[in-house]
Amino acid sequence: MSACPNFLGWTYVHWLLAGIVSATTASLNPLGELGVNVENAWVVVGLAIAMLVLTLTIITIPLGIPKYILFLLLSVVTGTLLIGVFDRLDKKGLLVDVLITNCVIFIAMSAVGFYDNGNSVRFGAYLFAALLGLIVARIGLFIARSGTDSQKALGELNNVDFFLSVFSTLLFALYVAYDTSMLKRMARECAAGKAKPDYINGAMGLYLDIVNLFTSTADIMETIDS
Repeated sequence: MSACPNFLGWTYVHWLLAGIVSATTASLNPLGELGVNVENAWVVVGLAIAMLVLTLTIITIPLGIPKYILFLLLSVVTGTLLIGVFDRLDKKGLLVDVLITNCVIFIAMSAVGFYDNGNSVRFGAYLFAALLGLIVARIGLFIARSGTDSQKALGELNNVDFFLSVFSTLLFALYVAYDTSMLKRMARECAAGKAKPDYINGAMGLYLDIVNLFTSTADIMETIDS
């Protein structure tokens, strides 16, 4: 018998449960009940840092109860970070459109990852370099916005933000194909007894891909709508 039967199936179950927890958190708005403005720039930065710390911790510890607890906490923190996005999209009537767009992108790029015979994996270093560039650009944009009150400058920064959102959408669409291909490799290695099953690590990449896809496509559609 395989060392990890139904590895892909269980990984997608973990991915789906994390998404459900995040969506539920976003709809309940627990910090809002405590009087915290979740759209405050510094609150968003704090939540983003918490996401990063949790992600790095999760991928470095073995599968077990602590890892499940941290994965659950990551899902809650991510959902809290998405509260403002969900609320704005719902008020503008764009939420369903964004969700459908993300589903189409995710299914299409997952299919690419499943059927490209592992070719996506070869681009991992380039995707990571692009991701680092995107992070640096986002930090620079945040600092620039915090340091100016000029409407003209803010308008130009909004144009930069739109470009970064388009770039982010393309990047994480490619990451879906890459992480799907990596997931297939993990399943093969696990079946061959070369690695222990770790459904959370398998689900993490795709989970973060869809979260980033959601926020970037939401930014694009909000900009177009306005």
